[in-house]
Amino acid sequence: MANGSDWHHQRHIAAPAFMGERLKSYAGLMVECTKRMLQSLQNAVESGQTEVEIGGYMTRVSADIISRAEFDSSYEKGKRIFHLLTELQSLCHQATRHLCLPGSRFFPSNYNRQIKSKKMEMDKLLLGIIQSRKDCVEIGRSSSYGNDLLGMLVNEMESRRIDGFNINLQLIMDECKTFFFAGHETTSLLLTWTIMLLASNPTWQEKVRAEVNEVCNGEAPSIDHLSKFNLVSEIYQVFQYPLPFLFKVQNSGHGGKSRGVGGIICD
Repeated sequence: MANGSDWHHQRHIAAPAFMGERLKSYAGLMVECTKRMLQSLQNAVESGQTEVEIGGYMTRVSADIISRAEFDSSYEKGKRIFHLLTELQSLCHQATRHLCLPGSRFFPSNYNRQIKSKKMEMDKLLLGIIQSRKDCVEIGRSSSYGNDLLGMLVNEMESRRIDGFNINLQLIMDECKTFFFAGHETTSLLLTWTIMLLASNPTWQEKVRAEVNEVCNGEAPSIDHLSKFNLVSEIYQVFQYPLPFLFKVQNSGHGGKSRGVGGIICD
């Protein structure tokens, strides 16, 4: 974590990646990744599956999009980094079920060795991607560090070094990890909840399908279509809240202004 001037500099490094025009440029890869996910669902149905674990599909498509947005041409290594981050997250969750003594993280236990090994492999992959891009620019093979998130972070790092700020590679690697964690889990959970609740409310599911068909008219969704999705936008505004705590059945009493979808309302 960073505070004060360090936080200020880190924020300015990452901010350009989240500007409106930059986010719009990711629309094509989002559609491409979603099409592949839908095709895999279709294949599962055609193979005779009657049930699918939709959370797994949403996790994979979120990871796919983030890997491409963050690493682009280094996508395959990005998928491996994401896999290692997921494993590290799982290992860290296990720590909450154990009694931790002061200094226990330094014990040469199997648990600590797993964490150290995965962290080292992940940092090695990230460092390798960053260094290869810097080498390509230095020898003249490329004129930029890339148009993906990683490329922009490296570009900002180099430009700020010229201005006198000392920004090391560890900062860039930490930003990449944060982007994975922050963007992946929240997105996949939101998509999973949305699909689950629409599946339990067929009437609203049909309304959403009708709006998408009307707006897109057989085409793949694009940035230009977003402003026309009135019902879809309304649904996502409702579903973005912490669902297990804020949602309740509509026939229960509630006061004040509320917004609802199907038989579910949110105060």
